[in-house]
Amino acid sequence: RYLRRRIPNESSALDASGHRSQKGSLDASHYKVPKWLEKSRSPADKETVKTPDSTSPKLVIIEGKDKGKVITIEPGTTVFGRTKGDVILQDPRVSRSHVALNYDERSGKLSYTDLKSLNGTLVNGNLVETGVLVDGDRLQIGNSLFDCQLSPATEIAEIPEKPLSLLNENSEEPLQKPLEQAPPTFVEESPEPRESQSLFMALSPSTRRRLLISGIALGMLYFVLPGTRSSTDFEREVTSVHQLERDGKIDEAILKAESLSKEYSREAELQLTLGSLYAIQKRYEPALVAYRKAKELQPENPLATVRLVLINLRAGLGKEAEKHLQDLDTFMREGVRSREFFIEAANLFLEFRSLTQSPEKALILSRALQNDVASDSTIGFKLEAQLLFQQNQNEEALKVIEKGMKRDPQDEWLFENLAFAKLSLKDTSGATETIESWIQAHPRTTKAYLVLAYLKYNEKNFLGALPALQKIVQIGNERAGDPHVGEALNLMGQIYTQQGQSAEAKNLFTEACSKGFTAACAPPEEPPKK
Repeated sequence: RYLRRRIPNESSALDASGHRSQKGSLDASHYKVPKWLEKSRSPADKETVKTPDSTSPKLVIIEGKDKGKVITIEPGTTVFGRTKGDVILQDPRVSRSHVALNYDERSGKLSYTDLKSLNGTLVNGNLVETGVLVDGDRLQIGNSLFDCQLSPATEIAEIPEKPLSLLNENSEEPLQKPLEQAPPTFVEESPEPRESQSLFMALSPSTRRRLLISGIALGMLYFVLPGTRSSTDFEREVTSVHQLERDGKIDEAILKAESLSKEYSREAELQLTLGSLYAIQKRYEPALVAYRKAKELQPENPLATVRLVLINLRAGLGKEAEKHLQDLDTFMREGVRSREFFIEAANLFLEFRSLTQSPEKALILSRALQNDVASDSTIGFKLEAQLLFQQNQNEEALKVIEKGMKRDPQDEWLFENLAFAKLSLKDTSGATETIESWIQAHPRTTKAYLVLAYLKYNEKNFLGALPALQKIVQIGNERAGDPHVGEALNLMGQIYTQQGQSAEAKNLFTEACSKGFTAACAPPEEPPKK
């Protein structure tokens, strides 16, 4: 520790020849520990100390574009990403901010947290959002595979566990061999003040003026020219679009997304968002354009593929959908570990049941969703129940749905299909009880009232069906565009027809037809009079 200090003028030490040392000079004889004192230190006084360079964990890329590269993880948080982070990976399957690694120097633990990435973070082949890495783990981010090296070599340094004493351990007397020469006393020398001058103020007035004008102009260009704003600005803007969507302001969200797409024309994420907004309004043509552009920007993006299949099928473009179905099958065979991709693929199979041509493959997907990929969601239970319904295994489907209800007791799909399963098993009272629980959980859901009305109608309980149908019409008057109002009016017309009230029935059929329920445009004939 003495080597870090200087010798001031007034306290200069004498060298071996008796001459005064120069300011700041050091004589090794003044600081060398005598051999007899060195021998007095026991082996127990030594401990192993890890130097900073040797203790820092290292990630070695063993597969990927940067194979062979070694990344040293410093204490604190290190973010890996494609465009934003401390470590940038040029990989299309890596998200903008993909995963954060946190190294605690005290405990020596290296933990990781997936930052809601598209393709997820794999450790030893398993998709886990957060955890602790150990030596030898294989961390996969996109196409890059890292070998985790957390057990580096250590360096040995001799450090006493207690301060060295000049007294003998068994006596209070000083050790017989005194120090050859007492070390001098040193004090640190204060640095001399230095005059400093601002580089900007040293310039001429005209030069300073030109620099200020240039800075203002560049600042204005930052907000005017496309592509000059930061990734943080982009993420904030996209978040505001999603907030408008959640608030039900779809038109405003589309206008904002369209404006952003001109500025960020190379962002696939924005095109996916824009396509989803068009799809909500059933504007399939612009949705297809947006999804196609997203796939052009990121050919390996599985979400663009699954959404292209969905919109093409909704638009009746079966041949176009088949092309993308091949890519979808490829993604599933390659084992793309993306929670969002698997969930959207499962929802696709739920909406278009004819796609599940391979029940075994769909069953594997449903089990993966239940146990691993989306264990906190009910989507895996829904997909398995639908497969069982298709195979007429209604009792088994009922058991799967009940398991799903334990995961989410408020899920409307599960309510509806639980009622259907009970009806198929001739449990009418159980079905009625399920529908009433559904209405209690979702009192503004017109589909639940419609299912209850059909159940009463099939039992010839017309008076029991009418209150549920009137409730649907009431909700439809308060909330424009409800899809079940037309069908409810048609069913009311059929009830009035059965009761021989043809004039009232005709008015109800006309109104149902105007609401878009085409079956009401050709009402049934009146029953013959007795």
